[in-house]
Amino acid sequence: MRYLIFSLKQRLLFLFLITYVFISNGQPALKRGDTLSEIRFQTMINYGEESLDLDKDLADKLVILDYWNKGCYPCMLDFPRLDSLQRKFNNEIQIIPWTLDTKEDVMLVFNRINSKQKMLLPSAAEAKINFSAPNFTEKIWIYNGRVIAVTSKKEVNAKNIKSFISGEELGFLREKEFPDINNFSLRRNIKNVLYQEENKEFKLIIAESIPYIKTNYGESTHDDAFLIGKRYVNFELSALYGVAFGAWLSRAVIELDSSTLKKYKPDDREFAELNKYYAEVVVKISSRDEEEEANKNAFKILQAGLEAAFGITAKKEKRFVKGYVLKEVPENGKFKSTTEEEPVIDKATHYLIIRNTPTDRAIKQISKYLFLNKYNEGKFFANDVDYAGNISLDITARTNNYHDMKAALYEYGLDLSMETREKEVWVIKNI
Repeated sequence: MRYLIFSLKQRLLFLFLITYVFISNGQPALKRGDTLSEIRFQTMINYGEESLDLDKDLADKLVILDYWNKGCYPCMLDFPRLDSLQRKFNNEIQIIPWTLDTKEDVMLVFNRINSKQKMLLPSAAEAKINFSAPNFTEKIWIYNGRVIAVTSKKEVNAKNIKSFISGEELGFLREKEFPDINNFSLRRNIKNVLYQEENKEFKLIIAESIPYIKTNYGESTHDDAFLIGKRYVNFELSALYGVAFGAWLSRAVIELDSSTLKKYKPDDREFAELNKYYAEVVVKISSRDEEEEANKNAFKILQAGLEAAFGITAKKEKRFVKGYVLKEVPENGKFKSTTEEEPVIDKATHYLIIRNTPTDRAIKQISKYLFLNKYNEGKFFANDVDYAGNISLDITARTNNYHDMKAALYEYGLDLSMETREKEVWVIKNI
């Protein structure tokens, strides 16, 4: 079983995150109320001490553990924010990013970031622990050897940290538990069902949002009962359609009929949470040979259910849309000389190293990080670079910022621009 919890603002990271959800070492994952002892990090980077003992060195301090590795770009992107929190509450808390990566790998990342802004935030390298990490999106709060909470990164903020230090109750601890994704029975707290269907081959339910539950994606297979199941909790309607039709793969879903969709995605933020939806589909199979086809059918069933419930569909059409375009600067071609060294792609918040890598793959990496920008200006990425050989780039810039990347890429004879072009995209519209 695999599951992922993520905000809708992060859904463009979806493909990346599902490739590596759990780090398991045979130990149980932590949960609220668990007692810890003898947690010691032998190798500390950017800390002042070579090792750290949570029991002895951090008694009476709030500790927040943040798992990361060098392949998790969003993790490193969050380091400056965590550093600002560490500075603000330095005497009362200790935020500890920790990783199974080597000391050398951690030092490379921290040296790169510190070249731009000196961080107080440390990291444990080559960490050995006696519990299983939750996942990249969950943070572990510990106080005097007891787990206070396991939260998403948005709960790790100044307001909540201040509340804990002041002895106030943390509001997010009052939230209900997430649904058990292994349990595919219709649950008691699903109300206001919009559409449901069940027969000997599958069952489907679409309902309004479940109160007090965060956005949650899950899929599961059950070896004994031969079930293929997918669940989407509290999704905006456009995101549900994006998943059901595979539209997120094109990175371009356009809401064409805004008047029709307005009631499903209101401008008023106060009521936005009320306009999210729950969807669950379970397909029954008789053998593992049917698994691939069953997965395809699950999405077809979800598509039909959404169309029946809301009267709108998603179709591919050619539209003029604005997006990123990468070209070669005329008569320039100043790609950094490429040697026969081993191909490398290395990245962090403020740099992107690409060495001896095929041009198409390198451009996909550039595109990937530009799509993580705060405002998501780029709806698609067009590659107009004719050169097809291997290239090398060493970019020190905010890799999720269009203007910074434009200037950095220009030094290598690459011109990044925003243009309007005709492209086949997914369009949400009336049936």
